[in-house]
Formats: sequence, C-alpha cells, structure tokens
Amino acid sequence: MEVVLLRLTVRSGLQRLVAEALVRVFLLEQAIIRRGGVLGRGLRRLLNESVEPVLREEGMYTESAFLDRSGDRLSLLWYMEAEDVGYVYEAFVGSDHAATKGERFLRWLFEEPDRILSTDVESDYPLLVHAWNPDRP
Repeated sequence: MEVVLLRLTVRSGLQRLVAEALVRVFLLEQAIIRRGGVLGRGLRRLLNESVEPVLREEGMYTESAFLDRSGDRLSLLWYMEAEDVGYVYEAFVGSDHAATKGERFLRWLFEEPDRILSTDVESDYPLLVHAWNPDRP
C-alpha cells in the first residue's frame, strides 16, 4: 500500500479566484451532506455514483483534499492511498472520465502540476504511521 500526501500550491491571479470558487462549492456540498435529510443523502449518493467508478478504475483506495491558507498562499493538501500510485496516474490519463480535460485544468491551476501528474509521485511529508481498520466501510 502506498500513501502519499502532497502540497500543491495554487497559482495566483485568475487561478486563485477559480480555486476559491471551487472551495466554496465543495464546502457547500459538505455542509449539505452533513445535514443529511433527503437532499444530503441524494447528494452523497450522486457523488458516490460518479466518483466511485473512477476510483475503482484507477485502483485508488482513498483520495482526499484539504485546503491550506498560509499567508497569501493557497494550497491543497492532496492525500492518496493506493496499491500503486504510479498506476493511478496511468489509469487517469488512459481513462474515459474526461482525464485530458482534468489534466489540462490541473496544469493550469497549480504552480507545479507535474508533482501529481506523474507516475513517480512522492509524498511531501515523511510517513510515520499508517493504520487502518480492515473492516472499514
């Protein structure tokens, strides 16, 4: 199992404005899901149905993104857990899931996009411990 945590800094200017808008959308989605109810359950199901096949195809177990605002810098902390992170990228670029558009967007958005758009991704942080419950849902 490979575990990778990257810090990807968002470019300034228009890219930062787009990233800020996306953050607001994602925060709203999470708030709706946390509230539950018909809308929250429906949104969770919709997201799972659209994302789960991509994760399966890529061989990704877990993928998470966190926002980091340090001073005037906006970064995403991108967490990935997979059997083979190199394979994840190969599956991403070979996918029918709008991968070329996604790759162009990542190249446009981040200062150093090749750090995630490569077969030899290495974590920005040393892994100290990685434990998981084998019965996790």
